[in-house]
Amino acid sequence: MKIENNRIFYVYFCFGIISIAFLSSCNSTARNISNKINVFFDHQKKEELEKCLNSDPELYEIAKKKIDVHNALIESCSSTLEEYDMFKKDTNKILDSLYQNDQSDFVILNMINPNDKSILLGKSTLTVFRKRTEKKIHIFSNHYKYEEYKKEYDLVKDSSLISFNPEKKLKLVEGFLYNKKTESLSYIDRNESFSRYYIIAKINGKYVIKTLYDYSKED
Repeated sequence: MKIENNRIFYVYFCFGIISIAFLSSCNSTARNISNKINVFFDHQKKEELEKCLNSDPELYEIAKKKIDVHNALIESCSSTLEEYDMFKKDTNKILDSLYQNDQSDFVILNMINPNDKSILLGKSTLTVFRKRTEKKIHIFSNHYKYEEYKKEYDLVKDSSLISFNPEKKLKLVEGFLYNKKTESLSYIDRNESFSRYYIIAKINGKYVIKTLYDYSKED
């Protein structure tokens, strides 16, 4: 009887060790992917910031010599690039709350809302997520709404979209990533008119974090 109890204890002990090791590995993978996502969007933002600063070389040269002008210029350029922070935040939120180390493949599509007609510097963003094993689409939408009582614009987050359905674009991207179905999408900037998507995906068990260019003419 004692020997049998020892065997049971040994089985549960081994199972516990394996479970802890598995959870530790999953947490490590999640942290690693989150870090890569942060680096990816920070790099995108840095590139666009440099383009903004260099868009007026004469002003930038003056700004370099005056710290207050330099800081004001950086702040002005940074205010137009908030979408990268929103993409980063919403992508990580999706992986933390909706994916949670599931084994299924998935696609996260980050894009500027193509129907954003506002004259604000800040852009409306969409972060769209779907697992390969599901039909349901999860949407994180950020847009600016004028609050009359405040006399200013506030950033609003919701899942409602007006006059735009992301299903068509998501299917196009899924077809490219899963089956290489379309020639209108590319990882290469062809120096043509395009829409830009920031993709975080898991394809056949491997993570993909890339910029994707859409050269299709349809909206």
